[in-house]
Amino acid sequence: MKIDMRKYFAILCAAAVMLTSCGKLESNRTADEGVLSFGSLDLTCDTEVITRASSPASGDYYIFISDKGGRTVYSGSYSEIRGGSITLPSGSYLFEARSTGEELPPSTFDGPIFGVSESFTITAGNTTSLGSLTCTLLQAMVTVDYAEDFLE
Repeated sequence: MKIDMRKYFAILCAAAVMLTSCGKLESNRTADEGVLSFGSLDLTCDTEVITRASSPASGDYYIFISDKGGRTVYSGSYSEIRGGSITLPSGSYLFEARSTGEELPPSTFDGPIFGVSESFTITAGNTTSLGSLTCTLLQAMVTVDYAEDFLE
Protein backbone atom coordinates (compact mmCIF):
# COMPACT_ATOMS: atom_id res chain seq x y z
CA MET A 1 0.00 0.00 0.00
CA LYS A 2 1.46 3.22 -1.14
CA ILE A 3 0.95 6.34 1.04
CA ASP A 4 0.33 9.56 -0.82
CA MET A 5 2.14 12.20 1.25
CA ARG A 6 0.56 15.06 -0.67
CA LYS A 7 -2.90 13.92 0.45
CA TYR A 8 -1.89 13.82 4.12
CA PHE A 9 -0.11 17.16 3.82
CA ALA A 10 -3.24 18.76 2.30
CA ILE A 11 -5.44 17.35 5.11
CA LEU A 12 -2.97 18.54 7.75
CA CYS A 13 -2.87 22.06 6.23
CA ALA A 14 -6.69 22.24 6.04
CA ALA A 15 -6.99 21.18 9.68
CA ALA A 16 -4.41 23.78 10.75
CA VAL A 17 -6.27 26.54 8.87
CA MET A 18 -9.61 25.56 10.43
CA LEU A 19 -8.20 25.43 13.96
CA THR A 20 -6.42 28.76 13.53
CA SER A 21 -9.47 30.54 12.16
CA CYS A 22 -11.68 29.20 14.97
CA GLY A 23 -9.21 30.58 17.50
CA LYS A 24 -9.22 33.98 15.83
CA LEU A 25 -13.03 34.13 15.82
CA GLU A 26 -13.06 33.29 19.51
CA SER A 27 -10.56 36.02 20.44
CA ASN A 28 -12.32 38.69 18.34
CA ARG A 29 -15.48 38.39 20.45
CA THR A 30 -13.75 39.54 23.63
CA ALA A 31 -10.79 41.40 22.13
CA ASP A 32 -12.23 44.79 23.05
CA GLU A 33 -13.19 44.01 26.68
CA GLY A 34 -11.46 44.12 30.01
CA VAL A 35 -12.43 43.46 33.63
CA LEU A 36 -12.93 45.93 36.47
CA SER A 37 -12.27 44.02 39.68
CA PHE A 38 -13.72 45.16 42.99
CA GLY A 39 -11.76 42.55 44.97
CA SER A 40 -9.30 45.09 46.37
CA LEU A 41 -11.74 48.03 46.47
CA ASP A 42 -11.84 49.55 49.93
CA LEU A 43 -13.99 52.64 50.51
CA THR A 44 -13.29 54.57 53.69
CA CYS A 45 -14.70 57.86 54.94
CA ASP A 46 -12.64 60.86 56.07
CA THR A 47 -14.38 61.55 59.39
CA GLU A 48 -12.22 64.50 60.44
CA VAL A 49 -15.07 66.77 59.44
CA ILE A 50 -17.23 67.67 62.43
CA THR A 51 -20.93 67.83 61.59
CA ARG A 52 -24.19 68.15 63.47
CA ALA A 53 -25.41 65.00 61.76
CA SER A 54 -25.51 61.85 63.84
CA SER A 55 -23.58 59.85 61.23
CA PRO A 56 -21.50 61.21 58.36
CA ALA A 57 -22.17 58.23 56.07
CA SER A 58 -23.79 54.83 56.31
CA GLY A 59 -20.85 52.94 54.76
CA ASP A 60 -23.00 51.41 52.00
CA TYR A 61 -22.20 53.84 49.25
CA TYR A 62 -23.97 54.14 45.91
CA ILE A 63 -21.67 53.26 43.03
CA PHE A 64 -21.87 54.86 39.57
CA ILE A 65 -19.61 54.06 36.62
CA SER A 66 -19.87 56.24 33.53
CA ASP A 67 -18.07 56.16 30.21
CA LYS A 68 -16.22 59.12 28.69
CA GLY A 69 -19.48 60.29 27.08
CA GLY A 70 -21.07 60.63 30.53
CA ARG A 71 -23.46 57.68 30.07
CA THR A 72 -23.92 55.54 33.18
CA VAL A 73 -22.81 51.98 32.39
CA TYR A 74 -23.23 50.62 35.92
CA SER A 75 -25.04 51.69 39.07
CA GLY A 76 -25.52 49.76 42.28
CA SER A 77 -24.48 49.69 45.92
CA TYR A 78 -21.07 49.03 47.44
CA SER A 79 -22.42 45.92 49.20
CA GLU A 80 -23.60 44.50 45.83
CA ILE A 81 -20.25 44.82 44.06
CA ARG A 82 -17.86 44.20 46.96
CA GLY A 83 -15.45 41.40 46.01
CA GLY A 84 -16.95 40.97 42.51
CA SER A 85 -16.08 42.22 39.05
CA ILE A 86 -17.72 43.47 35.87
CA THR A 87 -16.69 43.29 32.21
CA LEU A 88 -16.51 46.57 30.32
CA PRO A 89 -15.51 47.54 26.78
CA SER A 90 -12.05 49.09 26.47
CA GLY A 91 -12.00 52.80 27.18
CA SER A 92 -11.90 55.54 29.79
CA TYR A 93 -14.36 55.58 32.67
CA LEU A 94 -15.23 57.49 35.83
CA PHE A 95 -15.94 55.63 39.08
CA GLU A 96 -18.07 57.52 41.61
CA ALA A 97 -19.12 56.49 45.11
CA ARG A 98 -21.54 58.67 47.08
CA SER A 99 -23.47 58.38 50.31
CA THR A 100 -26.63 59.25 48.36
CA GLY A 101 -28.09 57.64 45.26
CA GLU A 102 -29.59 60.89 44.07
CA GLU A 103 -27.97 63.87 42.41
CA LEU A 104 -26.11 66.06 44.86
CA PRO A 105 -28.72 68.13 46.66
CA PRO A 106 -28.21 71.73 47.75
CA SER A 107 -26.32 72.02 51.00
CA THR A 108 -28.09 70.67 54.04
CA PHE A 109 -26.98 71.12 57.61
CA ASP A 110 -28.12 67.76 58.96
CA GLY A 111 -27.24 65.50 56.06
CA PRO A 112 -23.70 65.82 54.74
CA ILE A 113 -22.92 63.98 51.51
CA PHE A 114 -19.63 62.10 51.26
CA GLY A 115 -18.11 60.64 48.13
CA VAL A 116 -15.13 60.04 45.89
CA SER A 117 -14.52 59.90 42.14
CA GLU A 118 -11.66 58.19 40.33
CA SER A 119 -10.86 57.99 36.62
CA PHE A 120 -9.65 54.67 35.27
CA THR A 121 -8.98 52.96 31.95
CA ILE A 122 -10.04 49.49 30.85
CA THR A 123 -7.63 47.81 28.44
CA ALA A 124 -8.53 44.77 26.37
CA GLY A 125 -7.79 41.45 28.04
CA ASN A 126 -6.59 43.01 31.31
CA THR A 127 -7.99 43.37 34.82
CA THR A 128 -8.13 46.82 36.41
CA SER A 129 -8.41 47.37 40.18
CA LEU A 130 -9.18 50.63 41.94
CA GLY A 131 -7.61 49.81 45.32
CA SER A 132 -8.34 51.94 48.38
CA LEU A 133 -10.33 55.17 48.00
CA THR A 134 -11.22 57.72 50.69
CA CYS A 135 -14.57 59.50 50.58
CA THR A 136 -14.57 63.16 51.57
CA LEU A 137 -17.26 65.78 52.13
CA LEU A 138 -18.75 66.77 48.75
CA GLN A 139 -20.68 69.80 49.96
CA ALA A 140 -19.49 73.10 51.35
CA MET A 141 -18.89 73.26 55.06
CA VAL A 142 -19.34 76.52 56.94
CA THR A 143 -17.85 77.12 60.35
CA VAL A 144 -18.79 80.18 62.39
CA ASP A 145 -16.73 81.28 65.37
CA TYR A 146 -17.73 84.22 67.50
CA ALA A 147 -16.76 85.84 70.76
CA GLU A 148 -19.16 85.91 73.72
CA ASP A 149 -19.39 89.73 73.59
CA PHE A 150 -20.94 89.39 70.10
CA LEU A 151 -24.09 87.92 71.71
CA GLU A 152 -24.52 90.93 74.02
